[in-house]
Amino acid sequence: MEVEGMSVNKKTSKKFFLFIIILAIGSYAVGSYVAKSKYKKVSNTDEMSTVAETNKNTAAKEVEEPHESETSNNGSESKKIETWGPDRIVYSWDVRADHPTLNSIYNDPAMGDERNFVRIRKANSDEKFTDNVMAEPGEEYEVQIFFHNNADPVLNDNTGKNFAKSIRLRVDSIVGNITNGQSAQITGRISAENTTPAEVWDTAYIQTKRPVSLRYVRGSARIHNGGKLNGNLIDDEALFGKYGGTFIGYNQWGLLPGGEKYSGSIIFKIKVDVVGFDMNNSVSKEGENDYKSNIDAIPGETLDFKMHFKNTGTTILKDVVVYDLLGEGLEFVPGTTKIYTPSHPEGTLQSDALFKNGFNIGDYIGGMDATITYKVKVSDDENLFPKGETVVVENNAAAAINIGTIHDKTQISVHRE
Repeated sequence: MEVEGMSVNKKTSKKFFLFIIILAIGSYAVGSYVAKSKYKKVSNTDEMSTVAETNKNTAAKEVEEPHESETSNNGSESKKIETWGPDRIVYSWDVRADHPTLNSIYNDPAMGDERNFVRIRKANSDEKFTDNVMAEPGEEYEVQIFFHNNADPVLNDNTGKNFAKSIRLRVDSIVGNITNGQSAQITGRISAENTTPAEVWDTAYIQTKRPVSLRYVRGSARIHNGGKLNGNLIDDEALFGKYGGTFIGYNQWGLLPGGEKYSGSIIFKIKVDVVGFDMNNSVSKEGENDYKSNIDAIPGETLDFKMHFKNTGTTILKDVVVYDLLGEGLEFVPGTTKIYTPSHPEGTLQSDALFKNGFNIGDYIGGMDATITYKVKVSDDENLFPKGETVVVENNAAAAINIGTIHDKTQISVHRE
């Protein structure tokens, strides 16, 4: 009986373990089915819900870029800026929205992900519009801003319920100058009074390996579509935000029916200019007009100084500032500062601010220059310049624009017999 009992227990154990295995497999299968069913597209409603839930994960932009930038438009500040947005429900080419919404199709045959609607390329080229370009001095670049009301075109009717109304575009101000390693952001914002969301935005970038100036080409902005508005000029000031932005549309400004037939773009140009300037400082014995970077002097002697500034680039430099940090033992002679420019070749007297906070010498187009002259006296203080010793004093002059400063130094070797 003991043996039989053992035999029965083994059979029972086998059946029990078999039951556990079957139960485990069944649970896994049910769990997998439930997990997969969460994303199973069983209807149009489910499809849109699923796309909304996965949003950016399932429909990456054609060229990946950060949702938030760590730096500002000129790369100088450390704050986050949203470069596209907002997060929103996206739709497929086959399943459109039942209400007005802008640039929210993730698989547009021509554009790809419509959330990537601000793009750039070299002007007058066959290059593809992309998210960013490397600036080449002297070249022009075309910025394309695409717009599309994703409401299902079958819903268009005489009521205009699904038209995007009062639809506008505005472009954020573009930084004027960038230097090596920086990027300029070109952000376009499209809004309408009855769309969800009310506004969408995206960003393209211009990068550089050297200091350059960016200039919007006035009169270059035009609308491109298949309607009556095709080819019309866009007001420059409205494009950059005046009046709340420029109206866009198809046959009528500010009104955009649903469907790709009515989509379009605004294209404008940006010119990349070379930013370059030079400055040198020199010194001469008074009245000798023999300027050099270093000179011998004696205590109590008056010297002539000269600063020469030149715009060596191709773009205008605005608000150029010059200043001079006199070395210890050097004193400026009041009322001797003069500036010579092409418009004032005889020279004009300036204030003595050159030796304090500096002063603004104005704007300079490419190739234009200016010369600033002034007199400096070497102190006769024996504590500064002891008898029998030679003391070298350094003078530091500078010229500055908004993206950089050039310093140049002269040396005065002062010897007291």
